[in-house]
Amino acid sequence: MQSVSLALFLQLGVIAAPAPVTDEALAAFARQENPLGFWLGETITHDPKMRAEMKRVGFASACTALAESRTLIAARHRERLVPITVKSVKHHVPADRLNEMKILSLWVGPMQIYKARILDQVRRDGAEIVAEAESEMRSAFLTQTAKMNSVEGESANIVLPKADIAKALGIADGYNLDNPAHIMLACAEQRIAPDQRPTITTGP
Repeated sequence: MQSVSLALFLQLGVIAAPAPVTDEALAAFARQENPLGFWLGETITHDPKMRAEMKRVGFASACTALAESRTLIAARHRERLVPITVKSVKHHVPADRLNEMKILSLWVGPMQIYKARILDQVRRDGAEIVAEAESEMRSAFLTQTAKMNSVEGESANIVLPKADIAKALGIADGYNLDNPAHIMLACAEQRIAPDQRPTITTGP
């Protein structure tokens, strides 16, 4: 009886295909997953001259300057990448696949397999916007650090990871402040509230 009822429902179209993802939903997704802030962070952390400036003023102060500059510049340019991101998602993710999945994040879930292609195209198609934002990021960061005194000694640039980070990433000593990934992780550690910080593990 149940199988007959199901067949009737299917014939009558009661059980319909997933509804198409709207442009409005994709735009909201593009705003949430906007990569500009990440790229602006890399503008500083991947540049040896900028890393030297971070060490000159001391890591704690430099992280604050980086975070504040990134927030300012990303807010100024982020919306300009939204239509470019929507176009890239539509280009790289098959429509039927897009409609059936829950588009929650490029970093977790089924959208991960398309992440690299989507972001590569966003960076290509939005190259002028990204270059403008990166230039402003350098200027904003250096404007802040120019007001800061140089630190003396090495202590201001010795940053120790929390125990869970050290264990998960195999960091025996302090963060390597010439490693861009270490810099961003250490900055995040500095700025996140202790009660909001998750415990990092290597999995079961």
